[in-house]
Amino acid sequence: MQTFLYKSIFDKEKQKELRKTFILLAKSGKIADVKKNNEIELPILTIAIVIEGKIKQFLTSKEGLEKILFYLQPGEIFGEIDYFGESKFNIITTAVENSKISILGKNVIEEHLSKNPILYRFFMKSIIRKLRIIELQMLNMTFNDSTGRISNTILRLAAQQGIKKGNEIVINFPLTQQELANIIGCSRITVSRTLNELISKGIISIDHKKIIIKNLKELEKLDKSF
Repeated sequence: MQTFLYKSIFDKEKQKELRKTFILLAKSGKIADVKKNNEIELPILTIAIVIEGKIKQFLTSKEGLEKILFYLQPGEIFGEIDYFGESKFNIITTAVENSKISILGKNVIEEHLSKNPILYRFFMKSIIRKLRIIELQMLNMTFNDSTGRISNTILRLAAQQGIKKGNEIVINFPLTQQELANIIGCSRITVSRTLNELISKGIISIDHKKIIIKNLKELEKLDKSF
């Protein structure tokens, strides 16, 4: 059930079409290089498209705790929710690695939307996809224990970035234990302990920070979110 739902939400062919469309649109923007760990602050009423590298968006608490919302890859965008919502929210955006982005101002965006109204559909798809990710994160945090949270997140990442190899699924998206903890909302120690338990049971393995699902059915049983 979980795998089917995740695959329907994160349809890879639709996501490929979305990225292709935004990469073409990026040619109309102003190109900016962003160094690893640098924060990105977009001017008001602009949208940015990732051209190279990897970007993350997250929230922080007063104590400095981090909750990762999204990782963005080439062809994915940010700023669209603020643009169409006509207001800014305190989401922090930084480069995970040296990256390149294209920044589109209001005049450019509105000109493209006027000439090609179907672009509205692609912007809406991006917004809805992010909404679905947040909904799934809320379900996960509300109804799962730490083992369930980690299992749920692995299943979601598999739907987004998984490559099937025989009876295994390789998540082609390297993550440190701390990054995984910041996605899930628990400590790195908890993540480390749970991953080791899953490895010892033969449910997953890890190779160069890439998680490999070896027993999908057993992993799904651990996710109690729905």
